[in-house]
Amino acid sequence: MSAPLKIPLKDIESVTNNFADANFIGEGFLGKIYEGQLSLSGELVDVAVRRLDNSFRLQEIAFEKEISTLTRLEHPNVVSIVGYCYENDEMLIIQK
Repeated sequence: MSAPLKIPLKDIESVTNNFADANFIGEGFLGKIYEGQLSLSGELVDVAVRRLDNSFRLQEIAFEKEISTLTRLEHPNVVSIVGYCYENDEMLIIQK
């Protein structure tokens, strides 16, 4: 599997409407999840954006571990990683 893309924060804010409540689809152990559509290779793709909670003490370690694990996984029952963003204290994982 290829390395995940580093996606600019402004692009993720755009596809999630600045993390609007209307785009909120759930919450997990590490933070909230938002939906959106991201243009990849000229095609709109439905994505889920996991926004890690800043109050989680070990978030940076968890963020790096999650990206590393998802990059290695290839299974039809596991969502694949598209990219990530680590900018302005935001840690985001983008999956499809």
